Parts: sequence; C-alpha cells; structure tokens
Amino acid sequence: MINKLRKSINNSNFRVVKLNDVCDNIFSGGTPSTKNNEYYDGSIPWIRSGEIDFKPIYKSERNITDLGYDKSSAKWVREKSVLIAMTGATVGKTAINEIGLTTNQSCACIEVNREKLNYRFLFYYLMDIYRELVSMGQGAMSSLNLKTIKNIEIPLPPLKVQNEIVEVLDKFTELEEELEAELEAELEARTNQYEYYQNYLLKQYEKKIKVKIDDLLDYIQPTSYIVKSTEYNDSYNIPVLTAGKSFVLGYTNETDGVFPASKENPVIIFDDFTTAIQWVDFPFKVKSSALKILVPKEDVNIRFIFYLMSNLDYKVGFGTHGRHWISKYSQQIVELPSQEEQQRIVSILDKFSSLVNDIKEGLPAEINLRRKQYEYYRNKLLTFE
Repeated sequence: MINKLRKSINNSNFRVVKLNDVCDNIFSGGTPSTKNNEYYDGSIPWIRSGEIDFKPIYKSERNITDLGYDKSSAKWVREKSVLIAMTGATVGKTAINEIGLTTNQSCACIEVNREKLNYRFLFYYLMDIYRELVSMGQGAMSSLNLKTIKNIEIPLPPLKVQNEIVEVLDKFTELEEELEAELEAELEARTNQYEYYQNYLLKQYEKKIKVKIDDLLDYIQPTSYIVKSTEYNDSYNIPVLTAGKSFVLGYTNETDGVFPASKENPVIIFDDFTTAIQWVDFPFKVKSSALKILVPKEDVNIRFIFYLMSNLDYKVGFGTHGRHWISKYSQQIVELPSQEEQQRIVSILDKFSSLVNDIKEGLPAEINLRRKQYEYYRNKLLTFE
C-alpha cells in the first residue's frame, strides 16, 4: 500500500506553498483578564503551550472561569485546526484540536482552508519537520513567531492524495498506540507478580533472628566520590549515580574519586532524605552528599538485605527534610532466616528480577523500534520529489 501511494504521490501534480496561502487564519492565543487568575470551573476550554505534545486534543485540562470572558470575546479556535507551541519547553511541537477552544499567547492557532488542505495532513507534516521548526526559533528562548510560521513552506499535493496519506498515517498511529498499551500492560502485570512473590518470600520463612539493620551494614560517606562537573557526556565511561528513580544521571570523564564497586563487591546506595535505594555492582561517582554507600559487615548476604530493604514499610513524612540513616532507618529491626534460606530466596528473587528488568528494558526498546518504523514511513509519505 505504501509503494502504491508513493507512486500516486509522484505521479500527482503538487506545488510548494507558504502556509499562510492555504489557511483561513493564523493567529496567536491570549490570556484573558480574569479575577485572581482563576482558570478553572468554567465552561470555556483553554490550552497552554505546555499541553501541546504531538497528540489530538479532545478536551482541555483547564477551563477558564466565566468572569466576563465568554466565547464571543475569546480568540476562539475552531475545531479541526492545528496548534504549534511557539515558546517554552514544547516549542516546535504540534497538536490538532478536535474541539473548539482557546489557547494562551504562546500558541500559534492555524485554521486551514479545508478546500485546499487536510488539517491532519498539515499536522503530520509539521510533526515530520519538528527539528526544522525548532531551528527556526529566535532569541535566548528559541521562540517562534507568527511571521515565521506563516512563511513555512509545505508541499501541497491534491486533496485526494492528502486524504490517502492521512488514512495510512492514522492507521499507523492507531497500531502504535495499541502496541504500547499491550506492552505496558504486560510490564505492569509482571511487576505486580514480582512484588507479590517478593513480599511473600520475605515474610514466610521460619527459624529467624531479629537484628537491627545497623548490625548488618556499614555506611561510607560519599564526599570523596562526588563529581566535580555536571557536564555529562554519553561518550564518557564513569556513571554518575543517584539513589532515586533516574539512577544514572549521566557519564563523566573524571577518573579520580571513583568508588570501586564490582560484581564481587557490590554496594547499596541510599538517599538519606528519601530513603530510596539502588543496587550497584560497577564503579561509579555520585552527584550529592545526600547519599550513603552501604557495605556489608562480615558474613552478611548483602543481596538479601537489599531485597529486605526494598520490602520495608518505612514512610518518610510528607514535607519533612531530615536525614534518616543514622538515627532512624538503620535502627529498624528486621528478621533474618538462616544463610541457606537467604541464598535460596535471593536465587528466586533474582530470577524474577531478571525477568521484570528484561521486560522493562525491552519495553522502551520495542516502543522505540516501532516509533522509528512509524517515523520512517511517515517521512517516506511526506517527502515529495
């Protein structure tokens, strides 16, 4: 079907036009004057540039309070138009609105001439040249302006061909979204299964002794291992870590003050404020002093302690900003089974962890692969010779 459509495109008469020549109106939105800036509980949908993210808009996350500001006085954007973020973190990103709405002043609102241009065709084309749009920005904020947007050149094949291209790309988008939903559901199911068995295994053993975590682990202050520069580069070799979800903040070329963790001598890194933990079995540096490097005391299975800590019901109070390890966290009482039982549990949980991590690594890889495939065909359909 793609090849047939490509042939149809190449055999059709098309021309390159400026966006302003095939649109009924291109304008920027505006922020209404409302009492106390209350933008909620009203009846008028209002979109900010930060909400624009390559997706159709069927409803607004925010509504404007009806305080003397109504549809007749708003810069109303008719449905089935195209929006472009002109500034901020989303500059250059596009969206289509399937509902009539208003926007803030950082949005370019493009109402197409429907006898000449399929609004979804324009949306896909602008998405395809996103990086070019970003490069058109000016000033410190790389902002776009209406003059630049009005002068964007686009290919204009016959409307019938535009409609055929949109039909194919809509189908690709639908398939991509279905695949992502399936993969994410699989990951969630496996993660829940893993957490269930981890909780079960760590609470059902017999012949246990009670000890403080402090009796099992020593801590090392990270001062000697803090990175000097945060100018990271993926081509460097030494990872800079945090105990939070981001884990690897980046890579540095600093070779002094590297903590020598390894497969044979792994450690646990612990955020002293949030109590988040990570398992580390490779050399690393850290960014912050708000972290402790935990090492095992003699004859301790540190991998079992890591799983035990992952399962602890320890809550950090909302809004608190104190350090936890020395006075609180390390003083918790935990129950330990025999060394043999610890190793048995570790073997089981490692297998589960490997399965879940494989899915976690495979999920973004698979999604990225499908997106690249989608982008390849989109580019093929939207590149006119």
